[in-house]
Amino acid sequence: MQITYTGIVVAPRWLVWVVSGTKIETAVLSAQLRDVAVRDYAQTSFAKLVPDSGLEVSGRVTDGSENISAFIGIDDGAAGRKFKEIVIEAAQDAKK
Repeated sequence: MQITYTGIVVAPRWLVWVVSGTKIETAVLSAQLRDVAVRDYAQTSFAKLVPDSGLEVSGRVTDGSENISAFIGIDDGAAGRKFKEIVIEAAQDAKK
């Protein structure tokens, strides 16, 4: 059985996430929200192939030289849905 743990912090200008698990090495990533696009994973073409709940983050992460696309798993309960809304809105506001 594979278990994955995800921690996410969103601030007015930053998104920071940590992923760790039983079969993956711990990774910490961050991005300035103005440098990435954030959308609900359910709205992506990949969601039809691999159903899941979370966010898709694409763009430049801190200290990255190339753009990336990353999936951040988030529970599909009420709290998870609200958190996704907050992160998407923060990314949109950072570009204003």
